[in-house]
Amino acid sequence: MDEEIQMGKTLRARRKELGLTLDVLASKAGVARTTISKIERDIISPSLGTLSKIARGMNVKLTSLLNEEQAVNETV
Repeated sequence: MDEEIQMGKTLRARRKELGLTLDVLASKAGVARTTISKIERDIISPSLGTLSKIARGMNVKLTSLLNEEQAVNETV
């Protein structure tokens, strides 16, 4: 469970660092705004496919969303 919580926090921090709102990211990723919000708040755990879409929408490597340390400097 701790890893899931960390991923949600990492996703939110990365999104904000990139200056993306939930609405903009949802549009770019093709994922519902509410889904992204629930992932960030650790209400749900995303499938690999959903996480991949979010990473593409953010233009970052998928692995950067799984590890907070990598998220700092990994853009595609």
